[in-house]
Amino acid sequence: MQYLLGGRHRVVQVRVSDAEFEALEAKAVASGVSMPRYVIGAVLDETLTVAERRYWLMEINSLLRTLVGARNRLDALIELGRAAGSVPAEVTTAAKALTRMESRVTEAAANFTRAFEETDRWARREGPAEAELI
Repeated sequence: MQYLLGGRHRVVQVRVSDAEFEALEAKAVASGVSMPRYVIGAVLDETLTVAERRYWLMEINSLLRTLVGARNRLDALIELGRAAGSVPAEVTTAAKALTRMESRVTEAAANFTRAFEETDRWARREGPAEAELI
């Protein structure tokens, strides 16, 4: 969740049994967040924890780096082929396909990030962004 202007000033106390406490603690540890953060996420019906979001964004960035690296290697092969006088059609086709995949993954990553920002706004009861109301 993003930083809340002015911080959190309200306190909610909840009594739980030993078994409930252990279950909450185990789930929070498994999610990679504190117990209060886990409880807030569960109550506000957040589908992914902050740690899970971070994980998926790292995975998307890793995929993008792999695609860019592959496209760069294919571009180098195309340049070598041009210098030698012939470029196999398969290499050019593969380079174009990688460029399209890179574009689609970049767009998906942007949508992924926007969806979480929107979820956070609604969770804080801020409603849609002003730009979306126009």
